[in-house]
Amino acid sequence: TSRLLIDNYFDEESAPGTYDFTNEIPKIKNVIGFKYISSTMNLNLFHPSDSKADLGLGAYFSTTPIKTFYIDLIIDEIPYIACKKSASEKNIIERIPIQFSSGRDINYHSPIIQKDIYFYPIDLSEVNIKFKYVYDGDIKDVWLFRDISIEFEVTYLLNETNCGLSSSN
Repeated sequence: TSRLLIDNYFDEESAPGTYDFTNEIPKIKNVIGFKYISSTMNLNLFHPSDSKADLGLGAYFSTTPIKTFYIDLIIDEIPYIACKKSASEKNIIERIPIQFSSGRDINYHSPIIQKDIYFYPIDLSEVNIKFKYVYDGDIKDVWLFRDISIEFEVTYLLNETNCGLSSSN
């Protein structure tokens, strides 16, 4: 196994239209397992008076000290068998809780210990990450991502000839 760390930074002027982005990684051959380990996100909630986020949340946040939202982390390259199942999305790696409280922008998340789920070997040379807001509305209308750091555990085969997965020549 190895750890894979994905980092991205966005400033307000260059914030993307969506928070779907591709990260090229050193090619990892014969990946048979993929798990989310943790994430750190620097998020800014757009103020409801801002035209980007007039979702009627201003009164809600002013009366609620801490509120939890959820963002689905989706990676299409990871086989369905290793993902969390949902009626609306197929390749959910993790449902990340975002706890908003006034004056705090950093969100840390570490999931519960997950069992290992293995799949037929694949090669990874890029990871297409998508974030989807679980509730109504587009994620970019509610949150401005500043910094994102996500850690994964990747399990791969070093010597495939001893496990019956190599092709015969």
